Amino acid sequence: MFKKEKRLSLTKLFLRLSIALIFSLGLISSPNSTILASETINVKEYIKDKFPSVIYNIYLASLDELDQHEKEFIDVLQNLPEDKQKYYAKEVYNNGFAQELLEKVREEIIAEKSLTKVDEKISEKLPTVSKEIEPLPSRIVKLSLKEKIAYRFILNEKNTYKYWYNRFLFCGV
Repeated sequence: MFKKEKRLSLTKLFLRLSIALIFSLGLISSPNSTILASETINVKEYIKDKFPSVIYNIYLASLDELDQHEKEFIDVLQNLPEDKQKYYAKEVYNNGFAQELLEKVREEIIAEKSLTKVDEKISEKLPTVSKEIEPLPSRIVKLSLKEKIAYRFILNEKNTYKYWYNRFLFCGV
């Protein structure tokens, strides 16, 4: 009985080790996404017909062979407005490409999208001006002395209440 248990535990151990070995070899030998993405493309071929001006070829020529991050940078840069495109292309020309620059461009895209969403919401909420609404007639007749006094009294009374209210707020009452 003891030998059967020992033999069973040895076979289980062997199976576990073989499965772990196969799994680890599978992970090691599988093509990694970074290895596949390391295929390089020339910058001039990649940005052909992506930007409105030829100046981008000059600005981005310092990249030479593109890796995955640089390709993503160019793709994201393409979606920005032209003034921002020139700014970031000049940054690459002056300082070279950096991962931080890619992050900044991503943030710009997010900001642009949120700005357009806000603009759309504002335009939806704005009332449309209809031609049927007539402007209020302006008062041409001058006020009499009594009307002026009554008008000033009402204005001063409203301002007094506002003043008292603010005074109570500051006092903590």
